[in-house]
Amino acid sequence: MVFDMFHESIQDNLDLFGHLAMESEGQEQLKYFQNFQQFYEILPDDGRLEYGRIHTRTKMLLETVDLTVGLLLMNSDVDADAFADYNVSPLDEWSRKDWKECKQGLSEVLEKVLEKGATAGINEENDETIADDRAASKKYNIEKLCRGLDVCALLAPLRSALKDHLVGSAKKASPTSPTRSTPRRGTPKVSSTIMNNFHKEIEKLEDPILMSVLKELVIEDENSGDLKMKDIKTVRQVLDNDQLKVERIATKTIEKLKSWNKDMFPDPRLYSLHFGEDDDEDGNEAEDSDDGEEEEEETEDQAAAVQNLRSSRARLMDSVDDPLEEAVAAASKASTPRGGRRAATKIPAEPEEEEDVKPEAKNSSSKKRKRKGGEELLKKKKSATQMSFDDDDDEDIPDPSEDTLLSDLPERAAASTPKKSPKTSPKRTQIKQYAGRRAWNDQEKNAIKQGIRELGTGKWAQIKERWKVTLQYRTSGQIKDCYRTMLRRNELGDVFDTV
Repeated sequence: MVFDMFHESIQDNLDLFGHLAMESEGQEQLKYFQNFQQFYEILPDDGRLEYGRIHTRTKMLLETVDLTVGLLLMNSDVDADAFADYNVSPLDEWSRKDWKECKQGLSEVLEKVLEKGATAGINEENDETIADDRAASKKYNIEKLCRGLDVCALLAPLRSALKDHLVGSAKKASPTSPTRSTPRRGTPKVSSTIMNNFHKEIEKLEDPILMSVLKELVIEDENSGDLKMKDIKTVRQVLDNDQLKVERIATKTIEKLKSWNKDMFPDPRLYSLHFGEDDDEDGNEAEDSDDGEEEEEETEDQAAAVQNLRSSRARLMDSVDDPLEEAVAAASKASTPRGGRRAATKIPAEPEEEEDVKPEAKNSSSKKRKRKGGEELLKKKKSATQMSFDDDDDEDIPDPSEDTLLSDLPERAAASTPKKSPKTSPKRTQIKQYAGRRAWNDQEKNAIKQGIRELGTGKWAQIKERWKVTLQYRTSGQIKDCYRTMLRRNELGDVFDTV
């Protein structure tokens, strides 16, 4: 009854603290997770919490908190008793079973996340069908993460057996003692069972690069033939690889869960209303104070940047001599040939520019010649005579005498051409056999087609030799041209089906 009356309020608080826990890190994340647990415990177990966004976010938080606590416990300065309620060990002490459970938990979270009902409210119906948009997104692919968790599980027995060699007993040693109990040299001793299992698991890996890296840890004993670990230095170098560090793999897993939370769930209603801020009556006090702090921070940052630039310039002037004065002095002493100004260097025009200029110059010169020619025609010649006529002048023009008719003028002698010696007829072998352009007839085309069928393309000389009677007036080049023409006109038909 209470749940039905206040379910919206409880759901809002769970959304708020779940959102804050997923967005926070370290101790702050654990604080918000405790608040989330307090509201979750008062909800009745009537089946409505087995699906929906509260159920999905709860699974996300459980996986995230376990990894966060494991990371915090790896720090020697952290009080381990403060995390006793979580029942979690440091990540570097996790067993193979712990890493397998972590991978299983991540897979279960992914199954819920991909369902359409993963974001449903308390009173909404569940929908277990797969959301295609999320299933197709690379953001929801955990193949690489699962591979990293498998590596952690694979190395867990070795890390436990080599703990003294890798970590040492710095916590047990006195702070003032300069001695170090961690072995620096030699071959670490690991049981043959662990070594054999480790070697078998390496062979199952799908990543060849990772497989080759892990095989660097194992060496075969020359005497007994059993597998054993290499020297401590090599073991440390391999296990200190970034790809094999438990801190990196755990951090990547937490980031993946946080990205799912941010992608699937919008900001809670209470979070959107700035939950937890202290406002005055007008509701502007917090905003004004925030704006003032931002302005002060910007002013301080600007002043620090200016001061940094000034100090950098001062250091530069102290350590480096300005070459400007020497350059000016050298330029003033330099003398030009014959004491005059240097001749301006003529820069040749670009080829494109020359091409553009030449037509214009040509056109302008032709216009000048035309204009000049017209002026010469209009200009009066010195040898010209001016004549005037009056009405009184006799208009009768005397007929030319019969003695000066054109027909009586002497004819111009015709140009004589030198006589050439008679040509001797050339021999038959000197006559060009293929003179002129001869149209291709069907018989010649059929011969070419048959030659292509039997000999193939490119054998033009052989085709001519085979059908030399039909193609006696054709050359090999002409036969090839005829083939190309027929090919372009689609006249070859099914020739290529039989080639």
